[in-house]
Amino acid sequence: MKTITQDLFLAQIRSIENINVIDSSDKDFSKQELSDDDSFDYFQSLPSTKSSVDSVTISFFAIIKKEIGSDTWHCIVSARNENNSKKETISKDYDSYYKILTDSKNSISDLIAISLGNKTTTVDVASSQVTTNDTENISLDNIVGTWVGEPTIMKVLIMRSGRGFVIFSNGASMNIQIDVLRTTNSKFTVKIMQMNKFNASFYPDVQRQKVLDFASTATPIEWTLSLSKDGMLNGTKKTLVEDESGSIKETLVNVSWKKKA
Repeated sequence: MKTITQDLFLAQIRSIENINVIDSSDKDFSKQELSDDDSFDYFQSLPSTKSSVDSVTISFFAIIKKEIGSDTWHCIVSARNENNSKKETISKDYDSYYKILTDSKNSISDLIAISLGNKTTTVDVASSQVTTNDTENISLDNIVGTWVGEPTIMKVLIMRSGRGFVIFSNGASMNIQIDVLRTTNSKFTVKIMQMNKFNASFYPDVQRQKVLDFASTATPIEWTLSLSKDGMLNGTKKTLVEDESGSIKETLVNVSWKKKA
């Protein structure tokens, strides 16, 4: 979960125009009990990387830890502007892990703004509002949260940034991108696309060895869903399936998600 969250942080920074990001996370480092001041010391062991005048290079890492004997989660995000060696850290406490994810957009925006020397920032991922035929306004905000419904998926987390992840029952995790689109018949569709490279664990219903034969040809898993009046996301999932003869093929399967309270 921590690794997935760090990947989401990095994806948000990479979406910013004219900024290059260096992932400075370290597996052992993330496990240490560090104070906010200690996080700056870690940058001293990293080589400085200069970038062109047309862009800014940011070295970034995140520490997420749970206080011993407490339900509080502590999240530290740190960045170093390689153009001027300016180092900044933002640390916050959360009473649930989910709140780290929902607040990540603000934390990353604030961190990059400070690193660039701005009081505020225009760093943002747009979530365009759209209007349905019954005049109800919808946007990514309408579907932010945790969803369940598929037998092989434990949960799907959708964030306001248009990013999220899928946690499979077998422990695999997939980064996803979410878009709300207007179709040709003036209706609205939620498109969810796999962002990771191919992983056989994303197809738990199919024999692993057979799935591996498609490693070089399989297209990303994709969901095409509609938000119903009862709050369900219904539609199809484009994925690999195994038919009764044992053959593997890419096809559409019907899915239905329910928002977890």
